[in-house]
Amino acid sequence: MSQLTPRGSSSIQIIRTRKAKTPQEAVVGDFETAVIRAGVPPVGTESSSWLFDLSGRILGRSGVLRSLRPGTGVRLVGLMGCAERQLVPYGLRSTLGLYVWDCWPSAEDRWASLFRRWKPSFVFFTSSDAHRYWAPRLPHTLATWAPEAIEPRRYPPGPDLRDRDATLLELGRRHDSFHSAAFEHLAKRRARHTFSTPSRPFVFPDHPRLIAGLQNTVAMACFPGSMSHPEGRTGHWESMTHRYLEAICTRTLVVGHIPPEMIDLFGFKPGIDVDPDQPGELLDQLQSDPGQFQDLVNRARKRLLEVASWDVRVKEILGCLPMY
Repeated sequence: MSQLTPRGSSSIQIIRTRKAKTPQEAVVGDFETAVIRAGVPPVGTESSSWLFDLSGRILGRSGVLRSLRPGTGVRLVGLMGCAERQLVPYGLRSTLGLYVWDCWPSAEDRWASLFRRWKPSFVFFTSSDAHRYWAPRLPHTLATWAPEAIEPRRYPPGPDLRDRDATLLELGRRHDSFHSAAFEHLAKRRARHTFSTPSRPFVFPDHPRLIAGLQNTVAMACFPGSMSHPEGRTGHWESMTHRYLEAICTRTLVVGHIPPEMIDLFGFKPGIDVDPDQPGELLDQLQSDPGQFQDLVNRARKRLLEVASWDVRVKEILGCLPMY
């Protein structure tokens, strides 16, 4: 985190954004709840008028929206992607602080337009690569790396690894070569391997069953988009996603690739790197002796509570804003 702290006295509010019932929006909700828990009053509601949402979508796509005369206080808002509609109406007359997920190279023009028109005073990037890229391009903005975080209350730790039934879990975006190698290897050994298919795109239909699945699995495969889809929206930028934190919080071993920013945050490598084309040796270890990784998952979860809970992250963010 940057240690720059603007001086001054003004009020801070958090804009409650309009949400669909998706895992991504739930993460934004956890962030907003943590800010409110820290004593920051909210404006708006998650079910605000459909008219605001419709007008925000239309005007956001038109590229004509812009901040009007800033108010005296700071309004903080979480944006999952370049969701400019969420700034309507409560961001129109505000000094804005943006906490942004998914600020990827593929959407550079859209982000540049948003930053130019809305002139946020503070931008907190979940990706360290995004922060490095945008900070020198936003000379009048305090730009800070503020990594993703998680709500530990919603992700309780599971039993020890040796007491879990499933060997490997793959959720969401898939690394194809790793999946193929792991599928073949584990099928021969009749090991339990859970993953999505075209006929079952959602492995777990709700949050309670997601937690149960994580708590019953030894390891979860996690690769940054730069490895699984190098031609995709993230480009060559590596970033720690919420999926990594879900695994660590439930004491499930992360296997795949640990982004450098994650090592910077934790102070050590909180998972196991694996060759996606040759994962067999590690998979055998996960099946035959998962207990050998118990100390690592215990240490990783303990460290997560120190550096990657929403309460910790919100305290850091608020420390960069003018206080009450």
